[in-house]
Amino acid sequence: MVLGTSNEYLTTQVRPQKEFALTTKHALLIGINKYPCYDESENMDLGGCVNDAKRMKLVLVDHFKFSPDRICELHDEAATREAILSEMERLIKVVQNDDIVVFHYSGHGRRRKAKLRKNTELRPTDGEKFDRSEGSGFDSTLMPSNTGPYPHPHLDITDNTINNWLERLTAITPNVTLIFDSCHSGTVTRGGGDVKIRTVRADDRTPLELEGSTPDEGQLNAGPKAKMGKSGWLPLSDRYTVIAGSRDSETSKETDVSSGSPFNRHGALSYHLSNALLQAVPGTTHRDVFEVAGGNVTAWYSTQHPQIEGALDREIFGTREVPPMKFIPVISVNGDRAVLGGGAAHGLRNGSVWDIYPQGTKQSEGTPTVGSMTIEQVEPLTSQARIVSHDGEVSKHCRCIERNEGAEANALQINNTASSLDIEFNIFRVASNGELEPANDGLEFNTGERLAFEVINKEERAVFVSILHFGLNGSIKLLYPRRKSSEMIAGGIKMLKGAGRAKLRVNLDGFVGEKATLAYKAFVASQPIDLSWVCRDATTDEAAAPKRRPKQQSARRPTAATRASVAENEKLLDGPDDWLTVTRSIVVKRKPH
Repeated sequence: MVLGTSNEYLTTQVRPQKEFALTTKHALLIGINKYPCYDESENMDLGGCVNDAKRMKLVLVDHFKFSPDRICELHDEAATREAILSEMERLIKVVQNDDIVVFHYSGHGRRRKAKLRKNTELRPTDGEKFDRSEGSGFDSTLMPSNTGPYPHPHLDITDNTINNWLERLTAITPNVTLIFDSCHSGTVTRGGGDVKIRTVRADDRTPLELEGSTPDEGQLNAGPKAKMGKSGWLPLSDRYTVIAGSRDSETSKETDVSSGSPFNRHGALSYHLSNALLQAVPGTTHRDVFEVAGGNVTAWYSTQHPQIEGALDREIFGTREVPPMKFIPVISVNGDRAVLGGGAAHGLRNGSVWDIYPQGTKQSEGTPTVGSMTIEQVEPLTSQARIVSHDGEVSKHCRCIERNEGAEANALQINNTASSLDIEFNIFRVASNGELEPANDGLEFNTGERLAFEVINKEERAVFVSILHFGLNGSIKLLYPRRKSSEMIAGGIKMLKGAGRAKLRVNLDGFVGEKATLAYKAFVASQPIDLSWVCRDATTDEAAAPKRRPKQQSARRPTAATRASVAENEKLLDGPDDWLTVTRSIVVKRKPH
């Protein structure tokens, strides 16, 4: 349907859902097209950001039953740094226990070098100038309407400021959704033709100059427990959900979408997210909505990959947790051929048969399949399959389960000795004085001692990292990153976790003996990798548990930590798919009482 006026849009497209919980709901919607501190010749102005905010308000009010009185809109010149922070502070005062909060920002974003701060993950002896806990090496910032280049003050709002605010807000309610339709890239400004890119060149003032130009970032009265931002936008948490328009290394686009909205222009994320939200019903989760919206954005712009992290399986703008089954997604369909979003790195096998369920399926029991497929070619991160039966429509975003029960591979047995990625994964014991002792060679720990890990990306291109922890009770858990499939680490970046405020302590939970070996395994890939397929809960079958323990002990001799460097002409951001695993293990003995 071609939509014309705003009234037509409201009457034909918005289907109110009376079933949504009658919880008090709040929203802060920011749209900035104009940046008057920049010269007109710089072509800074955008065209779709205010439209994004307006359309999001329509969706929230008419589909999710938000009260207009509890929605604050800041557009263009009204969206100054002072006004944005003031409204954020107001929310802290008015939000009650378990209320729902939506924060939506459309405008320019950029990055600045991550400054060295107290209580970061930096090694005390390194003498480095910047925060190593940032996987990208940069802070991400939002640009209010009154920020500018030299000699104007740098008034950007950093991820650290937003995180300080979130620490206080989520102490009141965990039901917070943040949407950033902007870039956090340092690349140069504009897209060609009808497409505009929501990023500007990184502010090239030194940290010292920025220190004098930027207002106090603590003006939101952050409490003593506030933590600094860790990577991407914000620390991963189950207290909120973050949806961002693109990866740190990419740009977010906007374009003319007048055939699908009452407004002329939109950001790609805001437009497709709004459309997906209009299809939400009670029980639809952030994960469900993002699967559709994110996929459609990338179908429009192959170089833009929206990101989601946090409470993925919480009901969209709601309070309930609705966890999904374990599945591998269908990422494309062409006739009787399909591509699955899992490959050799996930333990998939040629010849295996998979049942196909509709998009959004939460459990297979009692849910009819829409078909089945056989995998014919396993590739590094994806698999080619042939659809062998149809019971319904097999389409992108369908969810697949291998027919043989318990067929998923043991993640400790998944390795790629042919990888050419040049990555290091190191673990350390953290002494009481903060000193780090290398632990790659099976160092012995006492229960309760601290562990830290380091990932060094020696490639020129970015890689994506996930780290699994293998429990002695048979569980396989995602140790890092939490509430997100994988973390991007930019080329040439070293990242250290667990050496500062974030503390990782070893234990023997679920084990009755006095000493055991714990394994940690890094999966590194050239593209984002979701390892939920190989994760599992603690073993409840007593007969099965002993079978898993020998495999656990077999990790004692770790896989080699480095691989041969890849040729220079392959060290590109869009280089070939590749993946690497590195296993590290430690011996843990029970500390005497």
